[in-house]
Amino acid sequence: MVPKVISFFLIPIYTIYLKPSDYGIVEICASLFQVIYTFTRLGMPGSVSRFYFDHKDDPQELRNYVKTVYDFLVFASIVISLIIGLIFYFFADNITPGVLFAPFILIVILNSALSANSSLQLRLLQSTENSKYSALLNISNAFIGIIAAIVFVAGFKMGAKGILYSQLLTTIIFFIQAQIYLRPYLKGQFKWSMLKSSFTYGINTLPHLMFIVLTPFISKLLLVHTGTIAALGIYSLAIRFAQPLQMLYTAFNQAYTPIYFSLRKEGADSLKINYYSTLIWVGCSILFMGMFFVLPPLIPLITPERFHASASIVPVLCCTFIWQIIYYLSIVELFYTKNNRFVSLMSVSVLIANTLITLIFVKKYGPEALAWGQFIGFFCMALVANFISKKYGEVKLTKGLIWQTFFVSLICLTLDKFIIPSDMFAIRSLIFVIFTSILLYFFIWRNKGILNLILSLKLNKKSATSKSTA
Repeated sequence: MVPKVISFFLIPIYTIYLKPSDYGIVEICASLFQVIYTFTRLGMPGSVSRFYFDHKDDPQELRNYVKTVYDFLVFASIVISLIIGLIFYFFADNITPGVLFAPFILIVILNSALSANSSLQLRLLQSTENSKYSALLNISNAFIGIIAAIVFVAGFKMGAKGILYSQLLTTIIFFIQAQIYLRPYLKGQFKWSMLKSSFTYGINTLPHLMFIVLTPFISKLLLVHTGTIAALGIYSLAIRFAQPLQMLYTAFNQAYTPIYFSLRKEGADSLKINYYSTLIWVGCSILFMGMFFVLPPLIPLITPERFHASASIVPVLCCTFIWQIIYYLSIVELFYTKNNRFVSLMSVSVLIANTLITLIFVKKYGPEALAWGQFIGFFCMALVANFISKKYGEVKLTKGLIWQTFFVSLICLTLDKFIIPSDMFAIRSLIFVIFTSILLYFFIWRNKGILNLILSLKLNKKSATSKSTA
């Protein structure tokens, strides 16, 4: 969160030097990066999170597995990046109008290709639960990127090019760092048998991952083709205000996966896992409501007038966060039981819902239609994920969390759209405090199971600390 907080406070500086069209270019490039990055990996990094636990007890087998995945990722990244580069070289004007192949698209392709070893490193850090190293890596990455962006944007006044050049510089630095980190693992041997099992697991998730990243990319292209690149810039600034929640979702995703797998492997029952799920839901709901009510009034205060239209978009984007949490709490069981062949159904649901909403309303409502499309898309995906998990999973998410999330989202959106203006900071903050108090009372203080879980976590932490001291 530290880099995101710093980046958030730099928004007033960026909005002085960047126009909405600059933000629009950067946003298209960011979505295109996610599409290329996901496609060139072919689902392999996700398989590392699962198969690491099958090889972790044998150091040599683990090295062989990492070496196998590494060789495949590098080869796939180079070949697929070259093909994508040729496509955009000839058709960039038709696919991404207003975004030139050189330097914009070319930088995006280079960033993706040079991030292959970093994606493997991040999965290994996640699987080993090495949170300190991950935190140091993420903070260093962000600080270098932020400093480079300030130099290129504010110092050299390079606009959107400055943002992309800063990303390329950061990618090159951490390409070298990841290569150093992976060196001990790369002493293993490439094994086709390991590649086959891992590739089979990963390729089952690829359609799901591709649909997830294609959905926002298609929506943004629809806005650019029917409107302007500047309209996308308004939407892009709103995304940056809601970005801390996305960062929290990513951090939760990375942290909870190995914890959940460990709990399941240790034979934890449904009741204990649901206590964890409820506790996570309460914490995430409080964070969601804090951002939902507090962020919109800040936009008119810290940005030029040309960006003020972003204020009405931020609350809708914030709502997607809590449904992403429901989605992941439902789907993690399928990943553990290796029933990941069903996950594509969820991404198809979000693609259809998001694209339909955007197509119907984008001409009339512009950037706001994209926000509603994203919210409804993730809402549908969470419901499908919960249904499939209950059908094929052994541990089922508590049904009440779905209804509670629905009512919290509905109440917050109703208050924001029809009752409380986006510029009434004091009233919105007061409502946040009231809602937080209600959540804490009903879901923690009146739930002995949750209280016992919190107490057991504290006791385990104290016990571990005393053993370490001894």
